[in-house]
Amino acid sequence: MKTTIYLTKMEIQSLSLDHYPMLILSDNLKSWVSKRIKQHTHGQYNHAMWAIRPGWVASQGLLYCEKSIDEFLTDHHRLKLIGSLGWTPFQRNRIRNAVNVRLCGSVYRRSYDVLGILGQAVRLRWINVPWRNYCSESAIQILSQILDTHELGKHPSPADIDRWVNVHPCKINILGIYDPTVSPLSGT
Repeated sequence: MKTTIYLTKMEIQSLSLDHYPMLILSDNLKSWVSKRIKQHTHGQYNHAMWAIRPGWVASQGLLYCEKSIDEFLTDHHRLKLIGSLGWTPFQRNRIRNAVNVRLCGSVYRRSYDVLGILGQAVRLRWINVPWRNYCSESAIQILSQILDTHELGKHPSPADIDRWVNVHPCKINILGIYDPTVSPLSGT
C-alpha cells in the first residue's frame, strides 16, 4: 500500500534544492472554473505548473510568468508535488532551461491558449492556437525534455498528467501533497 506524504505550508517552503525542479498540479477548491475543469476531465486537479526554485512557480495564467508559491499555499488550494530526487543535474538543468526559455518568450508565445481550452471543452483537442499553450500542455512540453511523455499526447489535461504519474512510478514520483482539508499527520 502506498503511503501519501502530506506536507504543511512550512515544509513546502523549506524544501531543499534537491527537490527542484518539480511539477505541481493544483486545485482551487473555491473556483467555479476549477470545478468545471475537474468535472470535464474526470480528475482531481485543474492546473499544472513548474517550480524551478524555492518559493516560486512558473504558471500559465493569461501570461506564462513566475508567481510566489504562497499564492497557492492557501486554505482553498490543494497541491500535488511531482518530481524525482533521482534526476541528474543535466536533467534538472534541461527543465530549468526550458522553463526559463518560456518565461523569456514573447508576449504572444507566453499568452494563454483560450482557443485550446475551447477545443478541450468540446473534446476536439486539436483545436488550438499555434505556439500558445494552456497550463498542462506547457508542463508536459517541458517534462518531455527529459522523459518520454508521448502517451499523454500533445494536449493533455491536468487529470491526464495525474493519471500518467500514478501509473509510472519508475519515471516520476509524487513528492508530497499539500491539502488544507487533511491533517499532515494523518498520512493515509
